[in-house]
Amino acid sequence: MFGIGWFLTYFLSTVIRRIKERRSSGWPMSRGTVYTSTSKGRTAELVYTYIVNGEHYAGEHTRSFWFADSASTYAELFAPNAIVTVRYRAEQALMSIMRSQDQGKRGTQLDGL
Repeated sequence: MFGIGWFLTYFLSTVIRRIKERRSSGWPMSRGTVYTSTSKGRTAELVYTYIVNGEHYAGEHTRSFWFADSASTYAELFAPNAIVTVRYRAEQALMSIMRSQDQGKRGTQLDGL
């Protein structure tokens, strides 16, 4: 069920996600909209769109979980057309992140699962 390969993938993706979230904490924010939201096994994948200075952009948010049910629930919480907060790099608006902690309770209620 939980092989060493899966555990290493989960651990590394979580560490990388946390580093990206910390580094982007001072980036400007924009309102975004979820375009697609799916779960594949223990991973939730979201595609979102956002606008900066009249220009349209898109980004991806991928999050791994211990359990497939948690990934599915997370994807359902961010169903298509859901409004989300997106942070983008001021000097390069194409670079963005959808931080879980910027989404309120909805984004963090599954932390650790």
